[in-house]
Amino acid sequence: MVLGGGVILAAWLLPSATSDRTPPADRARASPGVPAQRIAARQDALVRDVEAAAARLRQHEPTRPGARRATRNPFRFREVPPEAAPASAAPLRPSREADEPPVAAAEPALRLIGVAERQAAGDPARIAILATPSDVHLAAPGDRVAGRFTVLAVLADAAELRDETTGAVVRLALPPQ
Repeated sequence: MVLGGGVILAAWLLPSATSDRTPPADRARASPGVPAQRIAARQDALVRDVEAAAARLRQHEPTRPGARRATRNPFRFREVPPEAAPASAAPLRPSREADEPPVAAAEPALRLIGVAERQAAGDPARIAILATPSDVHLAAPGDRVAGRFTVLAVLADAAELRDETTGAVVRLALPPQ
């Protein structure tokens, strides 16, 4: 135990006796012959040296490669200027059309994505490949698709369907490639 205590005491005293890592101000205070005015003068000289080095670095910053001021602040969203109202905005008059509800032509939720041919008894039959937002359908003439459309004809680059709710005939063409 005495040996362990001696080792600990030596380890505690040895670094402080051999280390030269104490700050200059502490070393200056530790020496009894250095007056406080000399210590302050050294610290002031050190501060002036650091300020001069910083000024030299600021002078060379614009000439260093890749040095440019950031034009964008990643911590702020883009500010949208308010839209200016037209100076001579005439008051809106209600029209006869405003009284009637708008009739929107309902586009079918179908797209023609391909046409396939199958040989049946020597007579080629075309099949339309139709896509809905959730499924893909293979339909021949006479087939009902998506519970609403009946396939009338399948051509080489298009398909004709009849909307059973409105009776309108819709022609879907293959997208251009």
